[in-house]
Amino acid sequence: MTLPAKVKTADRLNQRGIKPSVQRLAIYENLLGRLDHPTADCVWEDLIERIPTLSRTTVYTTLNLLCDKGLVLVVLGDCDKIHFDAITTQHAHFICAGCKCILNVGETSLVAEDFQIPKGTKIMGIKVCISGYCVQCLKEYDR
Repeated sequence: MTLPAKVKTADRLNQRGIKPSVQRLAIYENLLGRLDHPTADCVWEDLIERIPTLSRTTVYTTLNLLCDKGLVLVVLGDCDKIHFDAITTQHAHFICAGCKCILNVGETSLVAEDFQIPKGTKIMGIKVCISGYCVQCLKEYDR
């Protein structure tokens, strides 16, 4: 699983109708540079030293905008946290029941026809989450 091909970040935002402000560029570039599916608070913590005027509200608003424009996906990890993913191709996630880490586990070939979807509905996408224990948690459990 790889991040989207290197295209200028500002161009990518412009293509989706998003004005590329300094804050928006920094937030999107932060997501593009990682595979750990951070929360909005994690993104803010990463950027606050570099952009001291960055508010949490700006991070939340920008992440919602990036999601609305299809540049970022929401990944629901543990019950009370929303995580973000810059890989927008259809792929599955593994969520550890122990440490709550979220890992990409590959592209999925699922299509709407594989399910008994009620007639007349509109499918927006298919999200697959596999739960279990990661290697590290299993090592700690086996001690």
